[in-house]
Parts: sequence; structure tokens; C-alpha cells
Amino acid sequence: MSKFRTLIIAFLCLIGFCAIAVAFNVFNIDQLPASFVGAALGAVITGVVTVILLEGQTKTEEIKERNVKVFEEKSKIFRDYIALVWKVWEDHKITAEEFQKLTADYYSKLMIYLKDDSIEKILKYLSEIGEYIDKESGYKQLRHNVIGIINVLSEEISLGGHIDEKGIEELDKKTLPVFFKKTLVDEIKNKIKDEAKILSEGYLKKRCYKEKLEYLFFEFVKYPNCKVVIGPFDNNRPIKLMFDVDVQLTQFDNYRRDKTGRFRYWIKTNRNDNNADLILNDVLPKEGDGIAIEDEYPDIKQIEKFGFNDVNSLDPFSDHYLSMVSLLAERVAYYLSAKTINKQYSILELPDMVLKENR
Repeated sequence: MSKFRTLIIAFLCLIGFCAIAVAFNVFNIDQLPASFVGAALGAVITGVVTVILLEGQTKTEEIKERNVKVFEEKSKIFRDYIALVWKVWEDHKITAEEFQKLTADYYSKLMIYLKDDSIEKILKYLSEIGEYIDKESGYKQLRHNVIGIINVLSEEISLGGHIDEKGIEELDKKTLPVFFKKTLVDEIKNKIKDEAKILSEGYLKKRCYKEKLEYLFFEFVKYPNCKVVIGPFDNNRPIKLMFDVDVQLTQFDNYRRDKTGRFRYWIKTNRNDNNADLILNDVLPKEGDGIAIEDEYPDIKQIEKFGFNDVNSLDPFSDHYLSMVSLLAERVAYYLSAKTINKQYSILELPDMVLKENR
């Protein structure tokens, strides 16, 4: 009903407009139809142009909105992948599971957003990363490929950020001593975790000699006054494994290195220097690992000692320090169980044997 009323009102207004135009000689009655048709055509053309412009503007807005959403999604996928790649680099090695995750996310999420040249570069970097799966050497090459992937993704979305590999290398040199020590301590703990019933959880502590150097301590669960001590980790000195027993336990007096002085705590072993020495070029007997690390890495022969606080002394080891960590941890496990005390007892056996004999 309202639509019909609107049409009647519009028709009456049209008649009124024509009557007024003729009465006041705005148009001659002969010109009125042509003028009316011209006005109508002008209105139609204006309407059509307006519709075209509005449709074009709407499509532009839709495309812009879609591009914004695509860029946001693309940026999120890139950020997530950068975080994933960097996580691989955090422990300076890559496992088969980590590599599988990298490649799966690349093909299922990342690749569809990349340009052809970026696809080619990242595939090359991933291929080279795959060559270091479960390896304990080559961390510098691993770092090169990780940085390469991050830089390609950064350029792809025009973030402007670019990682300088030389800058990262200098930073790594400064952080390597700390990372080296932490990795070695964790690996030693992991290597002797089967001895949990005998030895307590290890802890780092500075020892009060003339120089306060840091050592790793493992106490015997049943005998807290008996400790396995590994270190020092601070200076250019050989890392040694020592068996310390409190002087109040006189049952061990026949096994001590000295009756007085700081060595009175140390229990003698049948090693050359009366200690289980972990010098890098020390070759273990056949029941141990049986090799010296210098046999694998000839450039190390010039270095007899290294210090965890000395960047320069650690630098020659940097590309294969994980191999060193693994080898040193193996040697700790060997020295704990080898019969090095009077060629009768191992360090792990002696407390029970001595204290049992003296009951």
C-alpha cells in the first residue's frame, strides 16, 4: 500500500512540475517531451556510472582486505618458521625429528607463499642442514644455513632485517665458553644417570683454593662425605676427575694421596698423576673409548689445555665441540667404573668396600 502511495505522489509531482514549467514558460509545450526524455537519459547515465564506480570501489576494497589478510597469514607463517629454524640452532645440532618438522612445515605451510628464487634458496639451505642430522660437528655450517633461511624469509616480506653472519660469529665466540660448560655438565649428568642410586644429582660450585675455580660435584647417596669432583671449568687447566673423601673418614687413610695439605682429601688412583686425568689427548685403554680426540682433529695437537673462560683457547674446538663434550662425558663414565684404585676397586665401589671392611 505504501509503495502504491509513493508512486501516486511521484506521478502527481511530475504533473505539477510539467504544469509549472509550461505556465511560467520554462519550456514550450512542444519542447517538454524532448527535455523530459533528455533529463531521464541523463539520470540513467549518471546512475549507471555511479553503479560502475561503486562496484569498482567495492572490488578494490575487497582485494585490499583480502591482501591484508593474506599478508597477515603469510607473516605469521614466516615468523613461526623462523622461530622453528632458530630453535634448531639453539642447541647447535639437529635431530631427524627436527629436520622432518622443518621439511613438513616448509612443504605444507611455507612454500605456497614463496617466490621461485626464494623456493630454490631455501631448498638448498634445507638440503645442507639435512647433511648434519645427529652429527656432533659442523655447527658453523649449520649456523650458516639457518641464518640463510631467516634472511630469505625476511627479504620475502620486506621486513628490512638482515642477520650479519660475521656479527653472529663474533657473538658465538663470546657465548661459546658458557654454552660449552653447560653442555658438558648436562652431558656428564646424562651419561652417569644410571648411577643415580649411587651418586646424587650433580651441582656446580666454586672450590676454595688459592684460586676459586668452579667444579662439578657428585655426592655419594649413602656417603655424603664422599664426592666425585670434576673440573676445573674456569681456567686453562686440564679437566680432571677426582675422588674426594672427608678427612674425618679415617678408614680411607691408606688410600689418600697425601697425609697433609689439600691433597689429603684425594684418593689415589693408578693413573700417572694419581688422578683420573681427562686431558684431551689422553688415550684410554681398550675398555674405554680407545681413541684420542687429537687423532680425529690433528689441529688440536698444539693445544694441551683449554679454558672455559678463554675464548681464544676454545675457538679451535668450536666447530666440533659437541664431539669433545661427548668424548669427555664418556671418559667420566669410564673413570668412575674402571678399577683404578690399587687396580682392585673402582671409584663407585670403594666407599662400600672400605666402610664394610672397617665395620
